[in-house]
Amino acid sequence: MRTRIRRAWSRTLPLVLALVAWSAAATVAAKPPVGTQQVLIIQVSPGQIKKIAARNQLTVLQTERDLGGDDLALVSLDAAGTPEQTAAALVARETVIEKAEPLREFRAPDVLASAPVEQSPGAILEAAALEGTIDLGVDPHGEARELWIGFADQPSSQIIRLGEAHSRASGKDIVIAVIDSAIDTEHPVLASQLLEGRDFLQDQGNGSLRTNGNGNGQALALLDQSTMAILDQRTRAVLMNAGGIEAFQVDPSTSVLVEAGVGSELAGQIGPAFGHGTMVAGIIHLVAPRARILPLRAFDADGNGNTFDAVQAIHYAAREGATVINLSFTLDDDSETLANAIAYALSWGAICVASAGNDGSSVVVYPAAAPGAIGVAATDLADFVAPFSNYGGDVVELAAPGVSVITTYPGGTWAAASGTSFSTPWVSGAIALLAQRAAQTGVPLDLDRALAALSHSAEVNGSLALEVGYGRLNVIRALENLSLEPSVAAGNGNQ
Repeated sequence: MRTRIRRAWSRTLPLVLALVAWSAAATVAAKPPVGTQQVLIIQVSPGQIKKIAARNQLTVLQTERDLGGDDLALVSLDAAGTPEQTAAALVARETVIEKAEPLREFRAPDVLASAPVEQSPGAILEAAALEGTIDLGVDPHGEARELWIGFADQPSSQIIRLGEAHSRASGKDIVIAVIDSAIDTEHPVLASQLLEGRDFLQDQGNGSLRTNGNGNGQALALLDQSTMAILDQRTRAVLMNAGGIEAFQVDPSTSVLVEAGVGSELAGQIGPAFGHGTMVAGIIHLVAPRARILPLRAFDADGNGNTFDAVQAIHYAAREGATVINLSFTLDDDSETLANAIAYALSWGAICVASAGNDGSSVVVYPAAAPGAIGVAATDLADFVAPFSNYGGDVVELAAPGVSVITTYPGGTWAAASGTSFSTPWVSGAIALLAQRAAQTGVPLDLDRALAALSHSAEVNGSLALEVGYGRLNVIRALENLSLEPSVAAGNGNQ
């Protein structure tokens, strides 16, 4: 599995790093035919965007600088034909355009109706009924952190041996970028570990759910009210599924779910991805409690995003010193611009971890299948591949728990969720632990070394066991094998 990444990366890196000798001369382009409004991403040599836009009647929407020093531009134009045909024609007319591709849209995979989640809530009920807290490291001020035991000691953290791993590493001072929907920056579990971040949908600082004006203020106000039933973190849980959010309370006398009435109050006020970023960040924090989380908003509360915003966010994360970049989103079509952004991140020393998607098949999705990215599938609490999870060597390097995962939710509450979006952050957090140990021991951590350590995983059960890369994440084994030199793929369940 690591061979796919290494070989593909070795082919891609020289192309990305090469400085292209652009021709100063450009032919005057013919006026494009009038058609429908299309949006493209183009890559050109520095200083050429305005000239190209004028010759081709393009409207420049945004610009960004890529790894080789070229300019990326998001442009719109009226054109006939498909966006792919328009992009190809533009490259053919303009010799100073290196490449052009249509702007591609994506959605968070866990909010798609085509990826239903069906499993028993038994593990959630058991954890939600637990009372008490446990210490989990210290905050940046040196104060002990106490977390609800139902979250900190949930089954998913137990099976990856997280408690043992924390005796060796906590992710101290490692920066993990979360490219997702907005995060609730005032959640008491997350607040002390969050950096300011950025909102790429509104092109402003701070990727916070509380400042982005995304239309969910009323829902957040409801969740913030201390009288709401779901706010008691020891006896309440929120269940999120592919159809959106349903709020429940746990009746401690019977340990069954009963409707709390909160769901009806929130109905129609939140998008299906409301809280998605907060949930991903919570899992990362659980794995690497002393890592700093950089919230980068690149899709909205409905789970919608596009490749240009994602590319900008990846570039920003790399420049801000992120060691790990969590990408819990998928798109069906390959994007060379997105692949180059992952190459850009690697050149800055950042490792990208991406969700494999929830189609329940071997379909190839991106960015998980992009060269240099670590694709993550989901397993259940019995170490079988989750029925919704994608699989296959073209998209998956590793699996992690992705069923009945308990995590943080906006308004100081908790949620339980299933999906590859929520298996991915376990691996992102684990790489932060590896990065801390690598810095302490003087071992340089790069993509190959991280994969070599992660390859010492746990065996996956069932007929798809060999279709999820190295197997299921085992954090303590990864830490124990960090010093080993990268070698041929270790295989599923290697001891």
